[in-house]
Amino acid sequence: MGVVAGQYMIPSDFSKRIKRLRQKLGLSRKDLAELLDVSSTLVKQWESGRLQPSIQEWQRIALAESGGISALKKNNLRQNVFRETEIRYETEPDIAPTIDFAANPEAVRTAVEGIRLSYGHLFNPTFATEISRIEPLPHQRIAVYDHMLKQNRLRFLLADDAGAGKTIMTGLYIREMLTRRLISRVLIVPPAGLVGNWEHEMRNLFNLPFRIITSNNARSDNPFTGPKSDLLIVSVDTLAGERMFSRLHEARVTPYDLAAFDEAHKLAADRGADFYMRKTDPYRLAEAFAGIPDEDEKWSLAWSCPHLLLLTATPHMGKDFPYYCLWRLLEPGDVVDVAIQAAVKEKKLWLTSETASFFAEDIPAGVLSDNAYLQAPPQPVPVKDILPENLPEAWSGETTTALEISHALSTKVGKMLPWITVREAIDGAFRSRLIERTDDSGGWPCGYENARFVKIWLPREQAQAPVSSPHSDLHLPRPSSKPSLLVAQAPLRVDEVQDLADHISEIAKAAIGLDLKLSVRIELASTPPPSEEVVARINQLLQPSCSLPPALCAHATWRSSRSGDSTPSGA
Repeated sequence: MGVVAGQYMIPSDFSKRIKRLRQKLGLSRKDLAELLDVSSTLVKQWESGRLQPSIQEWQRIALAESGGISALKKNNLRQNVFRETEIRYETEPDIAPTIDFAANPEAVRTAVEGIRLSYGHLFNPTFATEISRIEPLPHQRIAVYDHMLKQNRLRFLLADDAGAGKTIMTGLYIREMLTRRLISRVLIVPPAGLVGNWEHEMRNLFNLPFRIITSNNARSDNPFTGPKSDLLIVSVDTLAGERMFSRLHEARVTPYDLAAFDEAHKLAADRGADFYMRKTDPYRLAEAFAGIPDEDEKWSLAWSCPHLLLLTATPHMGKDFPYYCLWRLLEPGDVVDVAIQAAVKEKKLWLTSETASFFAEDIPAGVLSDNAYLQAPPQPVPVKDILPENLPEAWSGETTTALEISHALSTKVGKMLPWITVREAIDGAFRSRLIERTDDSGGWPCGYENARFVKIWLPREQAQAPVSSPHSDLHLPRPSSKPSLLVAQAPLRVDEVQDLADHISEIAKAAIGLDLKLSVRIELASTPPPSEEVVARINQLLQPSCSLPPALCAHATWRSSRSGDSTPSGA
């Protein structure tokens, strides 16, 4: 094979050639990985075509196609990048090898049994318990097989009591996931004093050959690459060190599938009086594995672990915010949104944005953004603060609407008040008889979207005396409300009254057995007020239609409106 220096691209058939080379040299994936100083998982991904080898790695593979196994060794690596001009080598054809039945039968039986057992999980859902030196307790089986293994993406806080066997549960989960070929690279991060215990338990109870790495391993080489980097144990302080953590940034590192942090409560973060979040280096380390970006780029990795397991017997320790920070590592976005939603709905926090305010209610989608702010719950508004003398900008004479009161109160405090706070103030004023709804007001209570239909005025005893008029000597009492009384009202024009008259008989039939009454209110809008002749003529026309006794019919006279305008009204 001739090679020349220059621009080079890895050929498209690299996966097939790597597999043929390995077969030609009689190497297993593990043997080839050790020669190339990579993990066997990476070799498997090359052969499947999911990942490409680096330029330097492919140089050694391409040279080995003609130069043999010696070309795979590091000391034979050429310094210049080359491209292939011609390749001449012989490989085994793409056909199944001939079976001659000449092999040692015991060796064949052992190999077949090994392959058979590698699929044991398909027949026994708790296969890891069969190949481990443990007898799991019921609560350990429930945690692993009923909860942890059922999650396609494990983000789990295992907060069992001290001595409950969190190490056993973790080992059982790892053993089961490795057997099912769902993970291949695992990193266990305990405190320094527990590193030896973890290695002993994994090796003796689950036959898992975890390797302990220290800061010395990172001085001359990268301990996170190579065939022995799949199962590692490293203390949290060592891994958080600058030299060790920088090794994880190297491009040759294959991402880990699972990271397990023991004594997770030591991943400390808290919030000061200035509401600024303060993180320790171990917490930033856990953020990097969880995929949470950090403002400091040195704590950000190009990859994250799909599976994250936190172990602790004391997750809360009496402080709410550090407890929240621990949950934040598991599901960064979801935990924050859910916590804010719950706090706002439970009246613990008040959320405001540019055009909205939310308190004791659900937050609509899209509101939680960088423009939203959380603050302490708003103070209740005293009912007297919405009266004309204290909030004149909301009132027009003696009338207003619930929406105007909401806008005026928000302007007064300098921020958008939540509707529930305004509604409670208005409701309190209604119960205190400080304000009343007008006859044509919308229903109450109501949501913010209907606040503009709620029309309000002052009670008669608080209203100013009406303007003197020959037709304003009578004020009929407002009918009292009854729990069993249903009222339908609407302003009608003359033609609409005629339409209503056509349906009176049908309404009467529908209300058989009920006390059906019709109340009539006639309004005349005129500036200046109508003459006495007009009023007298209309009153004369109304008298024959009054079905009440003559003494009560005499009350059907005209009066001026309460607000002092020129609109007379009749009853």
